[in-house]
Amino acid sequence: LLHSGCEGIVVSPDFACAARLQTSAPKQHTSPQLVIAESESVVNDDAQSTIKLGRFESLEYFIVTNIDYYNILLDISFLRKWGIALDLSS
Repeated sequence: LLHSGCEGIVVSPDFACAARLQTSAPKQHTSPQLVIAESESVVNDDAQSTIKLGRFESLEYFIVTNIDYYNILLDISFLRKWGIALDLSS
């Protein structure tokens, strides 16, 4: 999911396991700044890994937390960093 209200790349624990992300305890326990703030999500772990999307490749920081219904949330700053534009007209 591309999420305009999220800060950072957020992944579910199941996705982190399936992607074999090497996680570590976060430096500070915080609640993710997301629309899911109404849920009881807290940051479980964090990870750093390379993300590849087509020709885009970047070392990124991931927040690992329970996110309802999704495996990964990409924030707008990720899109801006790579100059990705979404065409939602069709």
